[in-house]
Amino acid sequence: MNWKLFTLSFIWSLICVGAITIFSFIDEESLIDGLEIKNICDVMHNFVVDDIRDVGGPFTLLMIAPLFYYCLHRKTRAWYLYAMTLFLVILWVWRFFWRFHFC
Repeated sequence: MNWKLFTLSFIWSLICVGAITIFSFIDEESLIDGLEIKNICDVMHNFVVDDIRDVGGPFTLLMIAPLFYYCLHRKTRAWYLYAMTLFLVILWVWRFFWRFHFC
């Protein structure tokens, strides 16, 4: 296992997780109290939401692109690259699409 590649991939994955979380966050999410507003669907229906997902989605997907490159084009493929990339893609899809799809 190449520890330098693992360390850089891990640090980059943490940066991507932070960026995905920041760019998919809606300001009104902090108003979820469990009593009147129970989930993100109630927020979307009850408030006028300034949604920045149309900019944040492509930007964070481009941040994941180097991991795609290392997964597909390297001669020595490592399991941790696949795991990190799969985790980031699932997180990206959940934060930008799936959690709003079920409303």
